[in-house]
Amino acid sequence: EQLNSYEKTYQNNPRIYFRKELLAYSIEGRRVDIITITGHNDMLSLKEEGIPGVFPEGGERPNRFNKPTIFVTARVHPGETQGSHMVNGLLQFLLNDNIVYSNTNATIANIVRSKFVFKIVPMLNPDGVYRGNFRLDSLGQNLNRYYTNPSLEKQPTIFATKHAAIQQHSYG
Repeated sequence: EQLNSYEKTYQNNPRIYFRKELLAYSIEGRRVDIITITGHNDMLSLKEEGIPGVFPEGGERPNRFNKPTIFVTARVHPGETQGSHMVNGLLQFLLNDNIVYSNTNATIANIVRSKFVFKIVPMLNPDGVYRGNFRLDSLGQNLNRYYTNPSLEKQPTIFATKHAAIQQHSYG
């Protein structure tokens, strides 16, 4: 719900580039979103490419930027609830233009957004969270053990996240 509120508030903001996309569906069909937050500076005319098996809604992908990407994920282990608090705090910080840096008119968040692209996956294991598991998904898998060779069918959220991160790395 909070992500939808952020999307409505910031999707046309002149200072903040904000995009929410469906990265993948979990085994049980729950959404796993990825959020892109940055400043509008250093935006390229190029869009990010699609990835086979990832971004099932299709549609227009976010713009590419000529600045480094910071990739953040949380809740691969459902019981590690502090990950949700960290992501919420990060989102609130990145979207806050009230904290001014030193004696300048620039806000700290604006400075950070001007230098980096943030890709945030707030919840990697929504099935495990829904079921109240501590470390496992609905198939009894510890998803942290599948980053080397994830299966689109058995670990779709890890597959999608890994390929999205590789794509960002390939952009430089």
